[in-house]
Amino acid sequence: MLRGGFTGCFIAAFLAVAALQAIAQQDDGPILRPKTSPKPAVKSASPATLLVICDLACTWKLDGKPQGRIAPGDPVIAPVSMGQHLVDAATADGLDKVENEIDIKAQGQTIVRLVLQPVRDARLKAAQEAEDNAAQELKEKQQQDLKALAGQCYTEGLALYDQQRYPQAKVLFDKACSGGSGDACLKLGQIESAWQPRIGGLLSAADYARVAGLYKNACDDGSLAGCDALARHYFEGHGGGTQDYRQARVFSQRACDGGMASACEFLAGLYYDGHGGAKDSVQAHSLYQKACSAGLKRACDELGWFF
Repeated sequence: MLRGGFTGCFIAAFLAVAALQAIAQQDDGPILRPKTSPKPAVKSASPATLLVICDLACTWKLDGKPQGRIAPGDPVIAPVSMGQHLVDAATADGLDKVENEIDIKAQGQTIVRLVLQPVRDARLKAAQEAEDNAAQELKEKQQQDLKALAGQCYTEGLALYDQQRYPQAKVLFDKACSGGSGDACLKLGQIESAWQPRIGGLLSAADYARVAGLYKNACDDGSLAGCDALARHYFEGHGGGTQDYRQARVFSQRACDGGMASACEFLAGLYYDGHGGAKDSVQAHSLYQKACSAGLKRACDELGWFF
Protein backbone atom coordinates (compact mmCIF):
# COMPACT_ATOMS: atom_id res chain seq x y z
CA MET A 1 0.00 0.00 0.00
CA LEU A 2 2.62 2.51 1.10
CA ARG A 3 4.75 1.63 -1.88
CA GLY A 4 1.80 1.95 -4.17
CA GLY A 5 0.72 5.29 -2.55
CA PHE A 6 4.25 6.59 -2.72
CA THR A 7 4.34 5.70 -6.25
CA GLY A 8 1.04 7.41 -6.92
CA CYS A 9 2.12 10.57 -5.07
CA PHE A 10 5.45 10.55 -6.90
CA ILE A 11 3.78 10.22 -10.19
CA ALA A 12 1.35 12.99 -9.35
CA ALA A 13 4.16 15.28 -8.21
CA PHE A 14 6.16 14.44 -11.29
CA LEU A 15 3.25 15.27 -13.49
CA ALA A 16 2.66 18.52 -11.64
CA VAL A 17 6.30 19.56 -12.05
CA ALA A 18 6.17 18.63 -15.73
CA ALA A 19 3.03 20.68 -16.15
CA LEU A 20 4.64 23.70 -14.48
CA GLN A 21 7.70 23.36 -16.71
CA ALA A 22 5.46 23.20 -19.71
CA ILE A 23 3.64 26.34 -18.59
CA ALA A 24 6.95 28.05 -17.92
CA GLN A 25 8.18 27.08 -21.31
CA GLN A 26 4.98 28.48 -22.84
CA ASP A 27 5.55 31.82 -21.04
CA ASP A 28 9.13 31.99 -22.29
CA GLY A 29 8.16 30.95 -25.83
CA PRO A 30 9.95 32.13 -28.95
CA ILE A 31 10.18 35.92 -29.56
CA LEU A 32 8.21 36.89 -32.67
CA ARG A 33 10.13 39.45 -34.83
CA PRO A 34 8.28 41.74 -37.28
CA LYS A 35 8.78 40.87 -40.85
CA THR A 36 10.92 43.44 -42.73
CA SER A 37 9.71 44.74 -46.14
CA PRO A 38 12.05 44.10 -49.04
CA LYS A 39 14.01 47.18 -50.19
CA PRO A 40 12.55 48.69 -53.37
CA ALA A 41 14.67 48.20 -56.43
CA VAL A 42 16.66 51.32 -57.36
CA LYS A 43 15.41 52.64 -60.65
CA SER A 44 18.16 53.34 -63.15
CA ALA A 45 18.42 56.94 -64.54
CA SER A 46 16.70 57.63 -67.89
CA PRO A 47 19.00 56.96 -70.86
CA ALA A 48 20.61 59.85 -72.78
CA THR A 49 18.68 60.93 -75.87
CA LEU A 50 18.87 63.62 -78.49
CA LEU A 51 15.86 65.67 -79.59
CA VAL A 52 16.80 66.93 -83.04
CA ILE A 53 14.94 69.76 -84.83
CA CYS A 54 15.56 71.22 -88.34
CA ASP A 55 14.07 74.55 -89.39
CA LEU A 56 13.94 73.31 -93.01
CA ALA A 57 13.23 69.85 -94.39
CA CYS A 58 16.49 67.99 -93.95
CA THR A 59 18.31 64.69 -93.76
CA TRP A 60 20.51 64.27 -90.71
CA LYS A 61 23.42 62.17 -89.51
CA LEU A 62 24.77 61.21 -86.11
CA ASP A 63 28.52 60.67 -86.07
CA GLY A 64 28.45 60.23 -89.83
CA LYS A 65 25.65 57.64 -89.85
CA PRO A 66 22.45 58.57 -91.73
CA GLN A 67 19.44 58.87 -89.45
CA GLY A 68 16.68 59.71 -91.94
CA ARG A 69 14.60 62.77 -92.82
CA ILE A 70 13.12 65.44 -90.60
CA ALA A 71 10.17 67.64 -91.56
CA PRO A 72 10.51 71.36 -90.77
CA GLY A 73 10.02 71.89 -87.05
CA ASP A 74 9.10 68.24 -86.47
CA PRO A 75 11.44 66.85 -83.76
CA VAL A 76 12.87 63.34 -83.73
CA ILE A 77 14.36 61.53 -80.73
CA ALA A 78 17.39 59.25 -80.88
CA PRO A 79 19.37 57.47 -78.12
CA VAL A 80 22.96 58.49 -77.67
CA SER A 81 25.90 57.41 -75.53
CA MET A 82 27.96 59.58 -73.24
CA GLY A 83 30.76 61.60 -74.79
CA GLN A 84 31.26 63.79 -77.80
CA HIS A 85 29.13 63.45 -80.92
CA LEU A 86 28.76 65.18 -84.27
CA VAL A 87 25.27 65.97 -85.53
CA ASP A 88 24.95 67.33 -89.06
CA ALA A 89 22.10 68.04 -91.45
CA ALA A 90 21.62 68.96 -95.10
CA THR A 91 18.64 70.36 -96.96
CA ALA A 92 16.68 68.05 -99.23
CA ASP A 93 18.58 69.33 -102.29
CA GLY A 94 21.91 68.86 -100.50
CA LEU A 95 23.03 72.42 -101.23
CA ASP A 96 23.04 73.71 -97.67
CA LYS A 97 24.65 72.00 -94.66
CA VAL A 98 25.21 72.64 -90.96
CA GLU A 99 26.85 70.64 -88.18
CA ASN A 100 26.86 70.78 -84.38
CA GLU A 101 29.37 69.26 -82.00
CA ILE A 102 27.81 68.20 -78.69
CA ASP A 103 29.22 66.71 -75.50
CA ILE A 104 26.83 64.44 -73.59
CA LYS A 105 27.83 64.47 -69.91
CA ALA A 106 24.61 63.38 -68.19
CA GLN A 107 21.58 61.19 -68.74
CA GLY A 108 18.40 62.77 -70.04
CA GLN A 109 17.43 64.64 -73.14
CA THR A 110 19.61 67.10 -75.08
CA ILE A 111 17.98 69.39 -77.64
CA VAL A 112 19.87 70.00 -80.87
CA ARG A 113 18.57 72.69 -83.25
CA LEU A 114 19.92 72.56 -86.79
CA VAL A 115 19.34 75.98 -88.36
CA LEU A 116 19.65 75.85 -92.15
CA GLN A 117 17.74 78.94 -93.32
CA PRO A 118 20.56 81.47 -92.70
CA VAL A 119 22.98 79.17 -94.53
CA ARG A 120 20.62 78.97 -97.49
CA ASP A 121 20.03 82.74 -97.49
CA ALA A 122 23.78 83.41 -97.47
CA ARG A 123 24.35 80.97 -100.34
CA LEU A 124 21.55 82.47 -102.44
CA LYS A 125 22.83 85.99 -101.74
CA ALA A 126 26.37 85.01 -102.74
CA ALA A 127 25.07 83.32 -105.89
CA GLN A 128 23.04 86.41 -106.80
CA GLU A 129 26.03 88.69 -106.22
CA ALA A 130 28.21 86.44 -108.38
CA GLU A 131 25.57 86.50 -111.10
CA ASP A 132 25.24 90.28 -110.87
CA ASN A 133 29.03 90.70 -111.01
CA ALA A 134 29.26 88.44 -114.05
CA ALA A 135 26.49 90.40 -115.75
CA GLN A 136 28.22 93.69 -114.90
CA GLU A 137 31.54 92.44 -116.24
CA LEU A 138 29.84 91.31 -119.45
CA LYS A 139 28.11 94.68 -119.76
CA GLU A 140 31.37 96.54 -119.23
CA LYS A 141 33.12 94.39 -121.82
CA GLN A 142 30.33 95.03 -124.31
CA GLN A 143 30.57 98.74 -123.60
CA GLN A 144 34.32 98.64 -124.11
CA ASP A 145 33.83 96.82 -127.41
CA LEU A 146 31.22 99.37 -128.46
CA LYS A 147 33.49 102.19 -127.38
CA ALA A 148 36.32 100.78 -129.45
CA LEU A 149 34.02 100.40 -132.46
CA ALA A 150 32.64 103.88 -131.84
CA GLY A 151 36.17 105.28 -131.82
CA GLN A 152 36.90 103.62 -135.13
CA CYS A 153 33.66 104.94 -136.67
CA TYR A 154 34.37 108.43 -135.33
CA THR A 155 37.85 108.46 -136.84
CA GLU A 156 36.53 107.36 -140.23
CA GLY A 157 33.62 109.80 -140.01
CA LEU A 158 35.93 112.67 -139.13
CA ALA A 159 37.96 112.02 -142.28
CA LEU A 160 34.78 112.22 -144.35
CA TYR A 161 33.68 115.35 -142.46
CA ASP A 162 36.95 117.08 -143.28
CA GLN A 163 36.29 116.21 -146.94
CA GLN A 164 32.83 117.81 -146.55
CA ARG A 165 31.23 114.47 -147.35
CA TYR A 166 28.61 115.14 -144.71
CA PRO A 167 25.95 112.51 -145.55
CA GLN A 168 28.53 109.69 -145.36
CA ALA A 169 30.12 111.20 -142.25
CA LYS A 170 26.71 111.46 -140.61
CA VAL A 171 26.14 107.71 -140.91
CA LEU A 172 29.41 106.94 -139.17
CA PHE A 173 28.94 109.63 -136.54
CA ASP A 174 25.50 108.23 -135.80
CA LYS A 175 26.98 104.76 -135.14
CA ALA A 176 29.79 106.22 -133.07
CA CYS A 177 27.41 108.37 -131.03
CA SER A 178 25.19 105.35 -130.31
CA GLY A 179 28.34 103.53 -129.18
CA GLY A 180 29.06 106.19 -126.57
CA SER A 181 31.38 108.63 -128.35
CA GLY A 182 30.60 112.13 -127.10
CA ASP A 183 32.76 113.69 -129.81
CA ALA A 184 30.73 111.87 -132.46
CA CYS A 185 27.48 113.12 -130.89
CA LEU A 186 28.84 116.66 -131.09
CA LYS A 187 29.76 116.32 -134.76
CA LEU A 188 26.43 114.67 -135.54
CA GLY A 189 24.60 117.55 -133.87
CA GLN A 190 26.62 120.07 -135.84
CA ILE A 191 25.81 118.29 -139.12
CA GLU A 192 22.12 118.04 -138.33
CA SER A 193 22.03 121.65 -137.17
CA ALA A 194 23.57 122.80 -140.46
CA TRP A 195 22.20 120.28 -142.98
CA GLN A 196 18.80 119.03 -141.80
CA PRO A 197 15.85 120.22 -143.91
CA ARG A 198 14.73 123.63 -142.73
CA ILE A 199 11.27 125.02 -142.14
CA GLY A 200 11.32 128.67 -142.96
CA GLY A 201 15.09 128.62 -142.83
CA LEU A 202 15.10 127.26 -139.27
CA LEU A 203 15.26 123.85 -137.67
CA SER A 204 11.92 122.23 -136.93
CA ALA A 205 10.97 121.75 -133.28
CA ALA A 206 11.78 118.03 -133.59
CA ASP A 207 15.17 118.81 -135.15
CA TYR A 208 15.86 121.34 -132.41
CA ALA A 209 15.12 118.79 -129.68
CA ARG A 210 17.26 116.13 -131.36
CA VAL A 211 20.24 118.44 -131.76
CA ALA A 212 19.92 119.53 -128.13
CA GLY A 213 19.92 115.86 -127.11
CA LEU A 214 23.06 115.17 -129.15
CA TYR A 215 24.90 118.12 -127.60
CA LYS A 216 23.75 117.01 -124.14
CA ASN A 217 25.17 113.51 -124.77
CA ALA A 218 28.47 115.04 -125.82
CA CYS A 219 28.55 117.29 -122.75
CA ASP A 220 27.70 114.43 -120.37
CA ASP A 221 30.48 112.38 -121.95
CA GLY A 222 32.96 115.08 -120.94
CA SER A 223 33.12 117.11 -124.14
CA LEU A 224 33.58 120.77 -123.19
CA ALA A 225 32.81 121.71 -126.78
CA GLY A 226 29.55 119.78 -126.44
CA CYS A 227 28.60 121.79 -123.32
CA ASP A 228 29.47 125.04 -125.09
CA ALA A 229 27.52 124.08 -128.19
CA LEU A 230 24.49 123.20 -126.05
CA ALA A 231 24.69 126.55 -124.24
CA ARG A 232 24.71 128.45 -127.53
CA HIS A 233 21.93 126.21 -128.88
CA TYR A 234 19.71 127.17 -125.93
CA PHE A 235 20.68 130.81 -126.32
CA GLU A 236 19.69 130.90 -129.98
CA GLY A 237 16.47 128.88 -129.63
CA HIS A 238 16.40 127.45 -133.14
CA GLY A 239 13.35 125.91 -134.77
CA GLY A 240 10.78 127.67 -132.67
CA GLY A 241 12.37 126.29 -129.55
CA THR A 242 12.08 128.71 -126.67
CA GLN A 243 15.28 130.50 -125.91
CA ASP A 244 16.44 129.27 -122.52
CA TYR A 245 19.06 131.65 -121.15
CA ARG A 246 19.09 129.97 -117.77
CA GLN A 247 20.15 126.67 -119.38
CA ALA A 248 22.62 128.60 -121.52
CA ARG A 249 24.25 129.83 -118.30
CA VAL A 250 24.30 126.33 -116.78
CA PHE A 251 26.15 124.69 -119.67
CA SER A 252 28.44 127.64 -120.33
CA GLN A 253 29.47 127.47 -116.71
CA ARG A 254 30.24 123.77 -117.05
CA ALA A 255 32.45 124.37 -120.11
CA CYS A 256 34.15 127.37 -118.53
CA ASP A 257 34.87 125.46 -115.32
CA GLY A 258 36.49 122.79 -117.48
CA GLY A 259 38.92 125.38 -118.86
CA MET A 260 37.29 126.35 -122.19
CA ALA A 261 38.16 130.01 -122.67
CA SER A 262 35.53 130.71 -125.34
CA ALA A 263 32.83 129.37 -122.97
CA CYS A 264 34.04 131.75 -120.23
CA GLU A 265 33.88 134.67 -122.67
CA PHE A 266 30.34 133.67 -123.74
CA LEU A 267 29.24 133.28 -120.11
CA ALA A 268 30.66 136.71 -119.29
CA GLY A 269 28.36 138.20 -121.95
CA LEU A 270 25.35 136.43 -120.36
CA TYR A 271 26.18 137.96 -116.97
CA TYR A 272 26.87 141.39 -118.46
CA ASP A 273 23.53 141.47 -120.35
CA GLY A 274 21.54 139.80 -117.58
CA HIS A 275 20.51 136.78 -119.68
CA GLY A 276 19.36 133.85 -117.55
CA GLY A 277 19.60 135.80 -114.29
CA ALA A 278 20.45 139.13 -112.75
CA LYS A 279 23.01 141.40 -114.38
CA ASP A 280 26.40 141.04 -112.72
CA SER A 281 29.16 143.26 -114.12
CA VAL A 282 31.63 142.10 -111.48
CA GLN A 283 31.16 138.47 -112.46
CA ALA A 284 31.31 139.39 -116.15
CA HIS A 285 34.62 141.22 -115.57
CA SER A 286 36.05 138.21 -113.73
CA LEU A 287 35.07 135.85 -116.56
CA TYR A 288 36.49 138.11 -119.28
CA GLN A 289 39.70 138.29 -117.26
CA LYS A 290 39.81 134.48 -117.04
CA ALA A 291 39.29 134.06 -120.79
CA CYS A 292 41.82 136.77 -121.61
CA SER A 293 44.42 135.17 -119.35
CA ALA A 294 43.82 131.91 -121.22
CA GLY A 295 44.88 133.66 -124.45
CA LEU A 296 41.49 134.50 -126.01
CA LYS A 297 42.09 137.89 -127.72
CA ARG A 298 38.39 138.65 -128.12
CA ALA A 299 37.95 138.39 -124.37
CA CYS A 300 40.85 140.78 -123.85
CA ASP A 301 39.12 143.28 -126.17
CA GLU A 302 35.92 142.98 -124.16
CA LEU A 303 37.90 143.44 -120.97
CA GLY A 304 39.27 146.72 -122.32
CA TRP A 305 35.82 148.23 -122.34
CA PHE A 306 35.72 147.95 -118.55
CA PHE A 307 38.66 150.34 -118.28
